[in-house]
Amino acid sequence: MVRQLLLDDFSLLSDAELQRRQMPQQTKLVLAALRDTRGAPEPETLWKDWSRFLRGLSVTEEGRATIGKVALYVSRARTLDVDRLAASIKTIEPAAEEIVTSTARPTGSPREGKGKSRWESRGESRTAAQDLEDALSTGSCGAPRAGVGE
Repeated sequence: MVRQLLLDDFSLLSDAELQRRQMPQQTKLVLAALRDTRGAPEPETLWKDWSRFLRGLSVTEEGRATIGKVALYVSRARTLDVDRLAASIKTIEPAAEEIVTSTARPTGSPREGKGKSRWESRGESRTAAQDLEDALSTGSCGAPRAGVGE
């Protein structure tokens, strides 16, 4: 028996092609974020580009968590002002503005964590991209978990 491996490079898909895929909206949003964030000339406008994936996500706990993780990734990957990022999502998904503000804004006083993430404060090295990848692999963004049921 010959086994084949089909590799699908999601980074090559347009938003329309990604939208047609049979996967949860949260997963589509995360894949679009990983694909677009670093190369975007104006990252604050990405929410508008991702509007088809965003609409309605803020009504579920899982959707809010995904929006928060994506906002954190975008703000850290591009060192963006959180207020500008939050204002840019308000026009697309008004309920998500608070999610972005509370998730992407550093917590505590500047001296407390000395600008470090909660992972770094505990001696662990984490990136926002790793948080997104973990969310995909654990299914917390609606994606099927690798190895589940195998």
